[in-house]
Amino acid sequence: MKDMSNTSDRTRHLERGRTNQKRRTRQALLDAGTRLLAQGRSPSLAEVAEEALVSRTTAYRYFPSIEALLREAFLEQKIPTAEQLFAEPFALFGPDGGIEQA
Repeated sequence: MKDMSNTSDRTRHLERGRTNQKRRTRQALLDAGTRLLAQGRSPSLAEVAEEALVSRTTAYRYFPSIEALLREAFLEQKIPTAEQLFAEPFALFGPDGGIEQA
């Protein structure tokens, strides 16, 4: 009988690697879109893909349109991550203890 636990461990490791790669690719696309916007451009999804060093087909797998990508890139800039929130837990609060408006 074959030991399946070793095969199962390898499969889980590969899936984790794919998940991490997908996260990096998605982030690369968002970062590329943000960079191009910061340069004053109105990029196409193909231009964002080129800037992110991925194929246009890959970009469309992650985002159905340039509008969807840019909308998400905008939201990502406006919503702080947990790391940002906890790095300076009181940075969002004003001197009177209330939340400051951006």
